[in-house]
Amino acid sequence: MNTKKIMFLLFLIIVLSSTIFSLGNQEGDENVIEVAFSFGAEWLEVYQAMEDMALKAADESGRNINFQFWYADGNLDKEASNIRKAIAAEPDIMVLMPISASSILHHIEGIHRKNIPVIVYNRQQESHLTIKPEAFIGLDTYNQALTTATGLFKLMSEDNIQAKTVVILGDLHDRNALNRREGFRKAAEEFDVEIIEEIESYWDSDKAVLGLSAVFDKYPEINSILLSSDFMITDIKKLLSSRNKWAPYGEKNHIYLGGQDIFSEAIPLIRDGYIDVDTAFDIWPMSTTLVQIINTLANKQKPAQNVFLIPGRIVTRRNIDSIKDLWSTEN
Repeated sequence: MNTKKIMFLLFLIIVLSSTIFSLGNQEGDENVIEVAFSFGAEWLEVYQAMEDMALKAADESGRNINFQFWYADGNLDKEASNIRKAIAAEPDIMVLMPISASSILHHIEGIHRKNIPVIVYNRQQESHLTIKPEAFIGLDTYNQALTTATGLFKLMSEDNIQAKTVVILGDLHDRNALNRREGFRKAAEEFDVEIIEEIESYWDSDKAVLGLSAVFDKYPEINSILLSSDFMITDIKKLLSSRNKWAPYGEKNHIYLGGQDIFSEAIPLIRDGYIDVDTAFDIWPMSTTLVQIINTLANKQKPAQNVFLIPGRIVTRRNIDSIKDLWSTEN
């Protein structure tokens, strides 16, 4: 074979190799799932855990999911601007973790006009006949409150103590807060417990403490508290301590406490018996469900259902160190 033929064959091999390599790269690029994730805010540790666990679940899934996170800092105008910018980037899928459930219907409508599927996360949009996301994924907050209150009232019944309970609610414009109120009330009904007072805290621990102090002034016989979120527990502890009502389970002046979410400040208090029953904000199963739905939508398929409610696990001093993947436990 002469030199010209050899050179031509080598050139042909190089061209074919380059073409195959190029096609391979194109195929790899097509396998990347671009996800725009709009967060109403980032400052709470629970929101940071949502981001971290979404990334972890994506990594463990084996799919190439590229998240771009947008943060609105609790500002509705910034949230709207972020969503418009995210749409302009033409992601494969949009995930909305909104500031307000009532603020996102028109956003869903705008995203759908661009033929981008939508997942709403954690805070469910207001119901509407036609404007709906492909899926909602969130904690079953009704069940979360029901399990906490049931566990607390059962414990008090076993201890032959008639529950005299005050409930600290969140912001009753928030569906999650309303769900928790319904769960608390259902458990009270089942155990024939009178809820002495409900305090709307607007997710503000100062308002919670002010309201609780007034309730203790009026009803000093209160012996149990149901908290809509235990991130308020540090300030609640200060108030109870000042009134000689802060003691672990088994001591005479113990106030029975039921919480929600299991923020990091609640963990040692559960271990030491100050918080009797808590139900987790179970972000890890929410995250794995999110990644499953992203994969389903990326494959141009419909999810098996439109609403995915994740039940939280019940946590007490007896099991807290054996439960894995709690979002706030120390590693």
